[in-house]
Amino acid sequence: MNDGPYFLSGSLGDYHIFPDGRVLLSGTHIMSDSIRGFEGTYELIWFTNTGYLDTTRVHRNANGPIWGFKELPDGKFICSCSCTQYEGQPVSRLFRVHADGALDTTFQTGVNWGNIFAYHPLPDGRVYAGGRYKRANAPNDTLFLARFLPDGSLDPTFAPPSITMGGLAADYGPLITWLQPWPGGHLIASGEFGSVNQMSRESIFLLDSTGAVTAAFDNFHVGIYQGQFGANASINWITSVSTDTLYICGAYIGLNDGTTNDPQQRFVSRLLVSGLGVGVENVPTHTNLQLWPNPVSGTCMVELEELPPSAVLIVRDALGRERLRQPVRSHSTTLDLHTLSDGLYFLELRTGNERLAVQRLVVQH
Repeated sequence: MNDGPYFLSGSLGDYHIFPDGRVLLSGTHIMSDSIRGFEGTYELIWFTNTGYLDTTRVHRNANGPIWGFKELPDGKFICSCSCTQYEGQPVSRLFRVHADGALDTTFQTGVNWGNIFAYHPLPDGRVYAGGRYKRANAPNDTLFLARFLPDGSLDPTFAPPSITMGGLAADYGPLITWLQPWPGGHLIASGEFGSVNQMSRESIFLLDSTGAVTAAFDNFHVGIYQGQFGANASINWITSVSTDTLYICGAYIGLNDGTTNDPQQRFVSRLLVSGLGVGVENVPTHTNLQLWPNPVSGTCMVELEELPPSAVLIVRDALGRERLRQPVRSHSTTLDLHTLSDGLYFLELRTGNERLAVQRLVVQH
């Protein structure tokens, strides 16, 4: 990127890679493109898929760094910054831009203090934001996780959790640094904290779509890592390859999941979350539901000894998205799964708004 004559990297914020290999970079950087009128510091900058400055795009500037941003389902971006102006217009610390980087003035959050580190957008335009921040119209209310409506106002159907350090003797919290979607509209939040809604939750917890904290991770403990600049007990990043396994990364030494205490765990760990009550635990089980074969390569058979009224079978992927729905009209139902890609899914049996059973389903073509 620095090999071209127009760009000199400065403080890196975040980046987004488009499907065609182009890159959108944030932070605060120096541009020297006098031909096209881009001179001085810029905070959103486009690059081609070869790494050179994209001279066909309009680069955007602010009066402070843009630290993080996330693409939304409609192609827009939600951004967090240490700035008060963007392209000469006033903005809060959490604002939204169009796909070309132009400010979207229809989104007004009023966030005027703190930092947002994590986002999770929803298909309907709402978005979760995690960090530690305040809004101008509620200066005494510190938010750690909130859900915003498409216009930037708080979603009244979501109760932001109250987060403190509790008994965790670390120096940098409380704050949330990562949001990981989970099946059924749930969300895993991590960071550095010791208590959520006055319940012991050390640096990781699971909540549902209303903001209610579940029983998952109730006996989970992270050990203190004494670093050069203070004590840490944080889980900063999460990724999952299935709903059985989480990989976590952070600054800690020692983990205790309530069953196993391993003082040698540090910095990167794998959690077998099926044993922690995460995901689809605590769902009533219809004991007469049978599914075979499993794993399945094409079609599978679902057998029900009892036939619930108006029942349907729903196949969801690991993020809870519905991929197949089929009414149940007899005790035996054949599901055609040829169109599903390989991976882990969940089969739900429902009647009305009641979920009667759920089983893991593996597709392997």
